[in-house]
Amino acid sequence: AIYNGFKYVAKRCYAVGGGIPVTVAINHDELIKEGTTLGRTQYFLDRFKEECEESAIDICDFEVTDFILAREGILLKEGSETPVFAPSPASGIEQYSRLSDEDKGEIVASDCVISSVTWLLERERGNVQFRKYSGTLDHPRHNDKQGATINVFQHFSYFESNKALVLADIQGSEHYDPSNKATILFDLMSHTTTGCTQLVCVVFRLILSQ
Repeated sequence: AIYNGFKYVAKRCYAVGGGIPVTVAINHDELIKEGTTLGRTQYFLDRFKEECEESAIDICDFEVTDFILAREGILLKEGSETPVFAPSPASGIEQYSRLSDEDKGEIVASDCVISSVTWLLERERGNVQFRKYSGTLDHPRHNDKQGATINVFQHFSYFESNKALVLADIQGSEHYDPSNKATILFDLMSHTTTGCTQLVCVVFRLILSQ
């Protein structure tokens, strides 16, 4: 997809674990969560850079991937009857017409019908190298400047969130623009204290132990 002159890649959920079928509603909710994590990471990264600049601390440059949350829909011509929405073949959604109104989540306006068939679009990275800094439960210490910057940022975001959020599965790639040396963070995961599960508590303990 092309947006504002840039190429974007659309992604959806194929699996969410536990053998649970990915419904329209589940895909929508999971992509909203991912978009929320990216937005939160951008906020904490901006705060982190501000603190480092004020303290004259030299760090490696990181950015969070550009992203767009989009829902499929159809435009209506003036005076025409409201057509029945059908999801795109790429969505992988079959028998849409049999879904409940709640799952469809359609918004009908005077000029369009918007469904809950959701996509997360990210700037195309192309054939670039990427590096994984942490996993879901694996949060290693890094000795190089780039890795150490991520280690400090991970701890910073934890305390900046009042110890309510831990970033995990941190990975980055080369920038879209070859002339820009910043690393692009993408496909991030976060754990929060909301409804704290055993998994989240274990992650918190691992982070704090480091």
